Amino acid sequence: MTPPTAYNYALNLLAARPYASRALHRKLIQKKYSAADADDVIRRLLDNGLLDDERFAEQYARSKMLSTGASKRRLTQDLYRKGIKGDVATIAIANVIDQDEIDPAETRATRRSRARRSQASALRIPGAPRLRCR
Repeated sequence: MTPPTAYNYALNLLAARPYASRALHRKLIQKKYSAADADDVIRRLLDNGLLDDERFAEQYARSKMLSTGASKRRLTQDLYRKGIKGDVATIAIANVIDQDEIDPAETRATRRSRARRSQASALRIPGAPRLRCR
């Protein structure tokens, strides 16, 4: 069986989850495709609308803000690591906050509450009865 072409490999990756163009380029290079092939694949995917860094940044920011309550700073750092430039990340995060009416202060409170619960459960002695405070 012959290995898939760089384009087909990229399509298979995108079928599993979204990627930033830089991250997908890195993935293709790691799989031993040439840099020229990787560049052509990225260009072709961008032209066909199958790869869009702005859309990826918004999806990622929405997911992380709603599931983990990630802060704007944390999201900007994560997106930068994934190959999204600062201005694109900032705009995407602002769009998510505006569209979904997410309150950053509320996400911080959610994170704090979650941290306190996990600390309390770590301190609990296995087998001991739970005490309820009123």
